[in-house]
Amino acid sequence: MLRGVTLLALLAVATPAAAVVKVATYQGTLASGYDQTGLFGTPGASLAGLRYTSVYVYRLGPNDRITIPPTFDSMSGWYGCNPVQTASITINGFTQTIQHDSFFNLFDGDCGTVNIDGAYHFENSGEVTADSEYTTDHSRFINLSNSDPDVRWWISDSGYFDGMPGSLDTNVTPTSLTSHSGDFSFKLQDYNSNGYTVNSYGRSTGTAIYSVRDAIPEPAIWALMIAGFGMVGFAMRRRTFSTA
Repeated sequence: MLRGVTLLALLAVATPAAAVVKVATYQGTLASGYDQTGLFGTPGASLAGLRYTSVYVYRLGPNDRITIPPTFDSMSGWYGCNPVQTASITINGFTQTIQHDSFFNLFDGDCGTVNIDGAYHFENSGEVTADSEYTTDHSRFINLSNSDPDVRWWISDSGYFDGMPGSLDTNVTPTSLTSHSGDFSFKLQDYNSNGYTVNSYGRSTGTAIYSVRDAIPEPAIWALMIAGFGMVGFAMRRRTFSTA
């Protein structure tokens, strides 16, 4: 009996519980855009007409999740409750990423808007939505206003196609959206000089290719699983020897 309990415990180690992680990808063409500081290549260049790829990595869970089966499923939150772990956009081979620890990770354990001594207002928010009757939507925002520098970073995409699932749990093979809009902004503005350290923005409308897949387990998870299975094999081998 004790050996059975031990084996079950080792199996639990071999298969660690982890939140479901999804990856949503949009591929489209920018209708307009400007890269003043060269974030995606040449400073002062227009981004209009360039292809872009935006990727959103998000965790599914019960917190702040609104589900109305079978047509609607949405998650949103701030700081530690933000479902979107990372959002990135690639243009001209250059990738810019907004992640949980961008700028101020000391607020990641909180779930609300932060105001410190009235000096600045900081918001770290994200949303993922699947609405079979209206749109799919993914966004990641970081705004740090009334500060120096003023920070306004975001990446956002939304769109629709016939037959779109109304559940965030459902994967989507690469599909052409019949309608789509997306935009991004990376701005760091110095209030004293009124100049920009970083200034790049763009907008996309029209069609885009959309997909959703499961994320590949992180190396640490694989290592834990391998170690767990090794322990299970060792325990079963010991049991075989002891009963021989």
